[in-house]
Amino acid sequence: MKLSNVKFWKSLALMLTTALVLASGCNSTTEPDPSEEGTPPEIPPLNTFVLDFSDFDTTNSILPKVIPGDPEALLFTRQNWGWAALNVGIWNAVITLNIAVPIAAFGHSFSHDPVAEDGKWFWRYNFTALGVQHSAELSAAAIQGGIRWEMRISRQGGYQDFLWFYGESNLTATEGFWILAHNPNDPVNYLQIDWDRTSDNSVISVKYTIITPGGAENGSYIYYGINTNTPYDAFYQIYSVGANNLVEMEWNRSDKHGHIKDPHHYGNADWHCWDTFANNLQDIVCQ
Repeated sequence: MKLSNVKFWKSLALMLTTALVLASGCNSTTEPDPSEEGTPPEIPPLNTFVLDFSDFDTTNSILPKVIPGDPEALLFTRQNWGWAALNVGIWNAVITLNIAVPIAAFGHSFSHDPVAEDGKWFWRYNFTALGVQHSAELSAAAIQGGIRWEMRISRQGGYQDFLWFYGESNLTATEGFWILAHNPNDPVNYLQIDWDRTSDNSVISVKYTIITPGGAENGSYIYYGINTNTPYDAFYQIYSVGANNLVEMEWNRSDKHGHIKDPHHYGNADWHCWDTFANNLQDIVCQ
């Protein structure tokens, strides 16, 4: 692994330690009827919007126990897990930093009660993101077979009522999509998030696809999921249009052992494995 790559990852990891503390949504097993007065629809939970990369986060409090205070050494001595962590970390850092404000806005929505106005539901509240006061208005309107969601955000002393993202979900909030704009200064479509899940979140998949018109990486994606497969019950797939390369990784969420496939990096299409967390995530020969 090149030292420059590791240093880049380390700086990204440090930036991620400033990530916002987000709330999580509640699940409902009863199908809502948004047309019925007094019954607001269920907001799709936060994990339909934010990817979980905690198993590959070198700033995670459990990982310095392996090599105290030295995430760089963690990557050097664990080539397979480390390469997975680097790929996941770069994608999540770039995405999280670009959509920090809408992530914060969405996360705060679960802590507020909606009001019904003109056939829609509205969640209105103030929140702080990147050290600046903002206000948000999340709206929900009934459509054929589901709900249309829109998030408008205003920044204190800046832009007002910017439609930062919108989306649709079915009535049980078990499948849907989000479309995010890049930012108020560049309001082109930037990211599409397609998601589906079971009502108890035991199975979920979330796919981020870059949809910037004319962008060099337009069509690139990162795809995350958890399932009931054995022994690997979680996966990431990361595709780069520019490199024409697909990186695949699978792991066990309980003991953390897993494997990665990356033709460009390894020079072959084989799986490359790492051991359990109890065995320090060391490289091992795949069985």
